Amino acid sequence: MPGYFKAETSALVLIDYQVGSLQICKTTPSDVALRNAVALAKAALAFDMPVVLTASQEDQIQGPIAEALQRVLPKAFGARIKRVGIVNCWDDPKFKKAIVDTGRRQLIMGGITTDICLVFPAISAVQDGFGSASGD
Repeated sequence: MPGYFKAETSALVLIDYQVGSLQICKTTPSDVALRNAVALAKAALAFDMPVVLTASQEDQIQGPIAEALQRVLPKAFGARIKRVGIVNCWDDPKFKKAIVDTGRRQLIMGGITTDICLVFPAISAVQDGFGSASGD
């Protein structure tokens, strides 16, 4: 059906759900934001969708990806893309390759902040032809 995301053509992308970054949530309590990400992760697993995790500067104040996501997504966590100071994760060649390697063109993206974590890679992905709900 055109206009809808489908599990068989979609991948889940979770950006910067790190213990330190969770503390900067202002519009949604951090525990709710994390529960929502875990729910998305469980749904992706149930629908057999690939998941790409990325984290920025895990050895800095942002810290590691939240333990709840590590437990639910051990394979994705092991393959996570560790970025070093790259705000737009789409600009990290390893991240973009991980997305391309899923073979999926529709991306369901979640990030700890919209203004920093999501807007830049979402725009970049669309510019590169990802995200068409029609699957074209």
